[in-house]
Amino acid sequence: MGPAWDPSHVDFPQTNVIPYPDWVFAIIVLLSGLPVAPIPLVALYTLICCGLKGRRSLPSEPQPSPCVAE
Repeated sequence: MGPAWDPSHVDFPQTNVIPYPDWVFAIIVLLSGLPVAPIPLVALYTLICCGLKGRRSLPSEPQPSPCVAE
């Protein structure tokens, strides 16, 4: 809800409280959720790609992990 000037309001010089439309809340959720969405996606990718590859088989000689930057 937000204050707005409404000429049809009984006490016109005072502001009238009007609820925001639903599309405003949708934009707020998108603007706040999209920037942080890559964080869990990258974490899942790293877990699946790099975390599970080392557990599948035990090589006879230790090899450097492709996920660790040297």
